[in-house]
Amino acid sequence: KHEEELWQLVKNGEADLAITTDTKGLAKGLVYIHCFPMKRSLLAPVNHPILKLRSISLEAIANYPLVTFHEQSSGRKRLMQAFRVLGYTPNVTIAAEDEDVIKAFVEEGLGLTILASIAYNKKRDVKLRVVDVTALLEPSTTGIIVRKSMVAHEPIRAFIKAFAPKWTPDLIDQA
Repeated sequence: KHEEELWQLVKNGEADLAITTDTKGLAKGLVYIHCFPMKRSLLAPVNHPILKLRSISLEAIANYPLVTFHEQSSGRKRLMQAFRVLGYTPNVTIAAEDEDVIKAFVEEGLGLTILASIAYNKKRDVKLRVVDVTALLEPSTTGIIVRKSMVAHEPIRAFIKAFAPKWTPDLIDQA
């Protein structure tokens, strides 16, 4: 689901919280808790030629098929904007809803992808190699969206503390 749908689920009480990188147009009654900067990585099959480059650029990535999220995804919108600003048009060959599905397509050699770095698991993603490309893209942050009325609930507070340890109970109360 794209971000607005997630926010609506939280606002309506169908979900207690949502983890997101997009807060543009956040609905009234919801609170955004900034957690940490989003790091992004290029994922490629083990022997992909792009991995031999000394320095990876968006220009170099644009020379290969790209597997990414559906068009409504804020991550895809940010990615496409980064290419457009530099005058490149990537060849998006496959769009999917899920990071694991995207990684499976990349493992099969159907393209490269750029995902949140936390999506890569060295033990599980053994057919992929990863390169940090955070500096190539506009900065964004990962945060938690919760209904203001739910911030005081202990399970929500415990989750926030576990996900972003910098959030002390006093800081959570001020959110």
